[in-house]
Parts: sequence; C-alpha cells; structure tokens
Amino acid sequence: MKLLERDGKKILRDAGIAAPREFVFPAVVKPQILSGRRGERGLIRHIQSEVELTEDERGKKFLCEEFIVHEKEFYIACTIDRAVGDYQILFSEVGGGAVTPADMTTNIPEKFSAIARALLAAAKKNDATLIEINPLVEVAGTLIALDAKVELDDAAAARHPEWALYKQSGITPKNILLDGNIACIFFGGGASLLALDALFAAGARPANFTEISGNPSYGAVRAIAAQVLSAPKIIAVWIAGSHANFTNVFETVRAVLDAYEVAKLSCPIIIRRDGPLTTEAENYAFAWAERNDIKLIFDRIDISFSESAKLLI
Repeated sequence: MKLLERDGKKILRDAGIAAPREFVFPAVVKPQILSGRRGERGLIRHIQSEVELTEDERGKKFLCEEFIVHEKEFYIACTIDRAVGDYQILFSEVGGGAVTPADMTTNIPEKFSAIARALLAAAKKNDATLIEINPLVEVAGTLIALDAKVELDDAAAARHPEWALYKQSGITPKNILLDGNIACIFFGGGASLLALDALFAAGARPANFTEISGNPSYGAVRAIAAQVLSAPKIIAVWIAGSHANFTNVFETVRAVLDAYEVAKLSCPIIIRRDGPLTTEAENYAFAWAERNDIKLIFDRIDISFSESAKLLI
C-alpha cells in the first residue's frame, strides 16, 4: 500500500526525522496524490501568506507546509534487497529529480548514519517495503525530509489496525483546481499523468487535475464533471483516457456532456476515449453536439495524447 506524503511524513516524524512544519509561511502547497513529478507537472504552488490559500487547500486534499530554503539536495531510502531478502539503505549525493539509480550507493557517509538507522527502524516497525526521502536537505546542521514516499507490505496488514486510516486517506482527490483554462477530465491513473504531460508539452495549461478510475457510475462522473466545469475562464474541455477494460465509456461521456449542458458552456470539447460502448458514446456525443451547436471532436486511441492535446490550442 502506497501512502500519501502527509502520512509518510508522520512515519518519519515518529522516527525522529525532521520534516517541514504545516501552515508556516511562506509555504508550498502540494496536492496529496499517489504520483510523482508534481512539481514538473505544475501541481505545486508557492505562496507567501495564509490569505492565498483556497478553501480546498486548507483540507486533506493538499499539504501546506513551510518553504525550506536550501542549497543542496540528497537522496536516502530504506528498501528491500530482493537478492538477499533483507533491508538495505541507499544514498546519493544527488537528490531531487536529477537522481538516477547509477548515483546510488550503499556506502553511507557518517553524517547520514543516524538518519539511516532511523529509516531502518521505521521500516521494520511499520512493515514498510520502501521509505524514501527525496529530496533530503540540510539546514543549519539539521537534516530535513522535504518529501516522503512510503510503501507498506500489504501482507502485514493484520498486524497494523492503524493502517485503516491510511486506506481512507489514500484515495486520490477527485478534483484539484489549478490556474489554467483547459477543463480536464482524465480516466485512469497512468493515462491521466500522460495526458497532463501532453497538455503542458502542447503549451496549454490545465484548469484542474482530475483522475477517475475503475468503473464509476453516471452520477459519480456527473458530480465530478460539475465541479470541473464550474471553474472560471474555461476555453476548452478535454476528456481523455487510454483504452478502458471495464469502464462504460458511453455512460461516462454522457455524464460529462450532461454536466456541460447544465454549466451552460459553449467552448469546444475534445474527447479521446476507447473501450466498452465507445461507438455508442461517439454516436451520442456527435448527435448531442449537433443539437447544441457545440464543436466536438471524438478520437480513439489511434490518436496519441500529444495529438489530441494539440487540438485544444
């Protein structure tokens, strides 16, 4: 089970490892989602004071914590060496997005030996298969974990009733508001991140980050879509995903179009979907667009995310 950053940092603090304080300003505001590269994807916001926080950013969907000024970043992790069936500590003098497996070593400098021991103890206590701090920074002699990636061994769940709290908090937020003008409704965890990357590469900016997984009901999709489509300054709507195995594409497309109609929008809609009942969804969408005089493009997965994203600009 993967933990959100906030839950991972609680494990670090319980082990005596320092982490930034929450709601201390200036601050960084980070969505609590189970995916990396949030900064590269434009999902992390820097603010100077509390008055800049939105209502959503005050809740559990986000982590608002002090901005730590630092010069150098390191990497350290406690993981399992599958070859020997035991824990190992990995360290690198290079941290952040620049670190690669080639940079990592099991030789831990003396300055980092205490935090290495704390990670090992935390991993054993919590039955973790991974506790990663990246980046780890040093400020006035104190090592501080700016991020935390923690994965727990599902087979050990019976020994940890407290994990029930993590399962509840580990649900991906339904809709994260951003500052762009493209309303995004994405389907599938991996596909949503590919779509977001394609959108930035095309030179467009998302008004939100929304990921819908599984086979959601018409009502659930319509409710999420209503939130997404209420954002100001929307100039286009992008409904995107990869090939669905179980999702009823017709019902999800119908739900979004119904929410669009209620929102009284008139901007173009670009759809990239495939899977069960896609032909029915396509026929319905084109008939709906003609009836409402809305520009609508419906593509299958033979059109890449990049090609689809370029249609939005």
